[in-house]
Amino acid sequence: MKTINFLSAAAILAAAVATSCSRSDEPVTGNDRVEVRFSANTADIQTRVADNSWTLDDPVGIYMIKADPLSSGNIVEDAGNRQYTASAAGAGVSFTPQPGAAIYYPVSGNVEFIAYYPYSTSVPSDFKLPVSVAVQTDPSAIDALYAKTNGGYNKSVNPVDLQFTHRLVKLAFSITRGEGVKESLSGLTVKITGQQTEATLNLTDGTVTATGATAAITANTAPDGSASEAIVLPNSGVAGMTFTFTTAGGSGGTYEVAVPAGSWASGKKYTYEVTLKRNEASITGTVGDWGDGGSETVTATPEVQTVFIPKGTFLMGSPSTEPNRQSTETQHSVTLTRDYYMSKYPVTNARYAEFLNDAGVDGTGRKTDIQSNQILIQASSGGFDWGLHYNASQWAPVAGYENHPVINVSWYGAKAYAEWAGGDLPTEAQWERAARGGVENMPFGIGAGTELTGAMANFNGRYPYNSGGEYNDPSGAYVGGTTAAGSYPANAYGLYDMHGNVYEWCLDQWDGSSSYASSPATDPVGTTGLNRVLRGGYWYLNARYCRSAFRFANGPGNRHTSFGFRVVFYP
Repeated sequence: MKTINFLSAAAILAAAVATSCSRSDEPVTGNDRVEVRFSANTADIQTRVADNSWTLDDPVGIYMIKADPLSSGNIVEDAGNRQYTASAAGAGVSFTPQPGAAIYYPVSGNVEFIAYYPYSTSVPSDFKLPVSVAVQTDPSAIDALYAKTNGGYNKSVNPVDLQFTHRLVKLAFSITRGEGVKESLSGLTVKITGQQTEATLNLTDGTVTATGATAAITANTAPDGSASEAIVLPNSGVAGMTFTFTTAGGSGGTYEVAVPAGSWASGKKYTYEVTLKRNEASITGTVGDWGDGGSETVTATPEVQTVFIPKGTFLMGSPSTEPNRQSTETQHSVTLTRDYYMSKYPVTNARYAEFLNDAGVDGTGRKTDIQSNQILIQASSGGFDWGLHYNASQWAPVAGYENHPVINVSWYGAKAYAEWAGGDLPTEAQWERAARGGVENMPFGIGAGTELTGAMANFNGRYPYNSGGEYNDPSGAYVGGTTAAGSYPANAYGLYDMHGNVYEWCLDQWDGSSSYASSPATDPVGTTGLNRVLRGGYWYLNARYCRSAFRFANGPGNRHTSFGFRVVFYP
């Protein structure tokens, strides 16, 4: 036993360690000395081994230090870095000392306690315990818990309830497979890059200080890829860090998402809902205490829902027996050598407004560095006001038309959006294969393929189409404008509005009159003519113009209340 001058928590800890090896730990008989009992009954403190609970034999280190200044020359009954272990598994547990490690209250005076997890046999003299999150294979070995009591404990207080808090940060990912991802998530890997992996835990106050260079951290991911977790260091600025999700099977891909500017706070849990899609990860997240959720949105990426279209050979154009066919529709065999994903719906006003505002396109509908300053879109107005307006400093959909297909878009505007979204416009052949939905030698790719009625698509339903061609039906449906994307049945591929609603720009050039005579049989793309192809018909036209094989063209700079588009992406 030794008299210590009161200096600081670090000095007291140092003295405690120095004296603990020289003093006798044998209990004094009678009532003068009382063994300290320890518990942890705060239910929301947990270890990584078993959420919301301790695990049997979880090891903690405990210090007892003199709490009051030694003005009266009191003797300090000290104990330094004693190992205790959880006596059971559960949220509320008691701790058992290892042989010879029991701690006893001093005969008189008050003390305080400092505890940490996991226990270390050697603590540096400055009491800054090394911490590393570089290897995540054993979370229990890197999860750092810390507890410090006030100075009001004496032999009349038993047990001492150690209120542990997490000093690091927990990341939890819930991962699902979204549109355009064919392969299983089995074997998925999740990495956090740009994060420092080494730090110290200061046992005098519980602060964590990062040290050293940054390195990639591989999270613990479930075998089926549905969930992943990692313990990382608190950080005052996470800008520049990324999450990287890599699928393992089939056409697997890598999805990289920037961590938003902000911070990861000590003792917090950040929960991320992740949906992997065609070529992006859509992520939202919450932050709260380690055991609870929160309400802070982390990030969300623009989304274009897609469906998978397989490569293969199909008959493009119309058979000679199809009523109302045009001479430009010569039927021929075409082979597409690449799988592709096509947007499930025509691009909507809401989606297109995101692009315009992100790209900084002003009210003229153009920007110098986009498509050589060509006009991308014009605002809707008058009796056809179903599109976008430019309001002061940004583009916005007309109220109630957010999910209607964008209109008044030029080919340049469609192409610019497709590139911004990471894709391209479909070729004419890709569009027709998708529209047919696997149905060949039929006018339409929905229903039985032989007819189109006002219940199946948005067109001039007073002129539906049956196996004999177009006919007049005064009672037929006629909307007289665009309808919300997805208002009618999908085809066999899961694509909506391939017939009617709006014309859709394709990649190909075309003179508007020639057939496919000189078109290659494999991955054809039209490269002659001043016009660009439009497909699918639109809300005002009769059914004959909405057939899968019908071809139309217009100048790439033109805009119209019927001109829209969709996008394709490649694995």
